[in-house]
Amino acid sequence: MLLEALIAILIFSLGILAIVALQAVSIKLTEDAKYRSDAALLAEELLGQMWASDHTPATLSALFGTNANACTAQAAGVAAAAAACAACTADVESAACQSYPTYATWWGYANDTRLNATNVRRTLPGTITNPPTVVVDVTAGTATTGTTTVTVFWQGPNDALPHSHAVTAQIR
Repeated sequence: MLLEALIAILIFSLGILAIVALQAVSIKLTEDAKYRSDAALLAEELLGQMWASDHTPATLSALFGTNANACTAQAAGVAAAAAACAACTADVESAACQSYPTYATWWGYANDTRLNATNVRRTLPGTITNPPTVVVDVTAGTATTGTTTVTVFWQGPNDALPHSHAVTAQIR
């Protein structure tokens, strides 16, 4: 009788351990799904900003290409970027700088201390070492002109390698 009770306790204990392991895997997968949906939302947000701006591929690249900001856009000849460049140079947290959509405002400035800022740096983990990329095809006269690929990377606290989510759209 004692042996049967010990075997029953052993089986019950293994079942409880399996449930705990299942719960841990469930939490990990839920976290991964949240990061994936956040990455998709952020990529679509940038594409929305691109659709709302000038559709010229060169302007899109100057404003939203990887590492673009208001000052690089001004240097590329986007006249409206001059005021935003001055505002961002003076204070990256200024309303004029933050309201001018560029790659830098979408990804997030390193010295931005606003608590309510929603950008890639604050939303996804590991983006400082794995920054997102935005590539705009500026080749004139081809079928791929204006094709834009936004790739968002993130790396969770226990992930060995970064994950990525890419969205491609043709903006004309």
